[in-house]
Amino acid sequence: MLFRSGKGYARNRNLAVADFLRHDHEWAWFVDADQVLRPDTLDRLLDCAVAHDSLIVGALIAIIGPDRPIPNLYFDNEAGPGRFTTPLDYPDHPVAVGATGAGCLLIHRSVLEKMRAEQGHDHWFGDTLHPGADGELCQTGEDLSFCLAARKHRYRIVVDCTTHVGHHKDNRVWWPEDCRRPFYGPAGEVA
Repeated sequence: MLFRSGKGYARNRNLAVADFLRHDHEWAWFVDADQVLRPDTLDRLLDCAVAHDSLIVGALIAIIGPDRPIPNLYFDNEAGPGRFTTPLDYPDHPVAVGATGAGCLLIHRSVLEKMRAEQGHDHWFGDTLHPGADGELCQTGEDLSFCLAARKHRYRIVVDCTTHVGHHKDNRVWWPEDCRRPFYGPAGEVA
C-alpha cells in the first residue's frame, strides 16, 4: 500500500500501520520515496531479523547533515531519553542501536500489535518533546519517537550496516559510503 506523506509523516505512518494490521501480513516495511533500494534489500533485512533475533530492523542510510553525511545510527546518550550520539562512521556488520530512521525500516506485526494493546490507541509514530541537556525541550522526530516507544516495550532495534540504501538529497543520491569520505561542504561536494 502506498501513502504519500508530504509533511504529515507521523499521521500517514500511523494510517499505514492501522491499515496493515487489518490484514494478516507478518512484516510492515516502510520505505520513503527518496530512498534507492537494491533488488535484494527486503531479503537482506528479513535475513538480518532472523539472524539477530530482532523484530525491528533498518537498512543503513546516509543522513545529510549541515556539514557532512552521517549514518542513521543513533546510540543512547547520557543526557537522557531522546538524546542520541551519532557516529561519523559505521561498522561493517549489523549493530543494535538506540534508534534509527524509518526511511527503510522493517517491523514485525507483533511489535505494532503489542504497542497498540498497551498504549490503547493507534498512534505508533509521533513527534515527541524531551528535556535536553540544557533543560530546554527538544523535539524527536516521528521515527526516533517510534524507536523510543518500542524500546519501552523491550524491543531491540538493529541496523543492518551491510544493507546499504541510497538517499536522494541535494540533487544527487547519497550512499552510506559517502559518510566515509573526508569532508563535505554545504553543497555536497568534497572540499
